[in-house]
Amino acid sequence: FGRLLRELIECFGKKIYNKNIVFYHGITDEMMFIETTMYFHCPLSTTTSIEVAIAYSNNNDNDYLLELSDDDTVLGMARYFDCCWLSDFGNEYEKFFIGGYKPLKIHTVLDAVLGRNYCN
Repeated sequence: FGRLLRELIECFGKKIYNKNIVFYHGITDEMMFIETTMYFHCPLSTTTSIEVAIAYSNNNDNDYLLELSDDDTVLGMARYFDCCWLSDFGNEYEKFFIGGYKPLKIHTVLDAVLGRNYCN
């Protein structure tokens, strides 16, 4: 099943043509990032709506939000699967990444509880 999911996204997923689009992903633990460009080799659920990300982080114990975008220093574009059309919660604008074939860039880390923006 995992191989099929990865093939779905890496072969048939939407490319990030718009360089201004950002994706938000909530994390619960404090982490030390060595680089701002990362390959995510695991399933990564994101949203393109900052409002949805903040509301989700307040309801779950996600203290931090990663603001991610396509890394334009690597040839090619990252791909994602747009889950809106099959989700029960289409208003969450969920986008799904998996595989790590192309990296994503961390623009900033947001503290959803304190309202802080930790720009890189």
